[in-house]
Amino acid sequence: MKKIKLDIFERLGVSAIFNEIYSAGGLDLIGLRVVQKIIDKIMLSEEERKAMDYKQVEENGKQVVKWNPTKVKEKEVEFSEDEVKMIEESIKTKNSKKGFNPADKFIFGLMDKFGIKL
Repeated sequence: MKKIKLDIFERLGVSAIFNEIYSAGGLDLIGLRVVQKIIDKIMLSEEERKAMDYKQVEENGKQVVKWNPTKVKEKEVEFSEDEVKMIEESIKTKNSKKGFNPADKFIFGLMDKFGIKL
């Protein structure tokens, strides 16, 4: 098991990577279970959402997530070896497809925390 502190960008970013990579399939049932366990661990609780004034709004026809950055706290999450491996594989898969953009700068902190090397 590996305990890692994640900020909101990293938590939302991991969730987005999984959604993007695996929305078209590509997971067996075991992989799907591992991804679901990770998402359950990193999801924002209702208490966290209220504490940080989290809300979804529409801007220029797109759904945007907003929150009060001064009220955000990191969350320590414990990951199994399989979960760490799934996160690493997902980042490497997205990288191999050149799927990152400047908005994904959270990825560097995530790679450092998980010890991911490309």
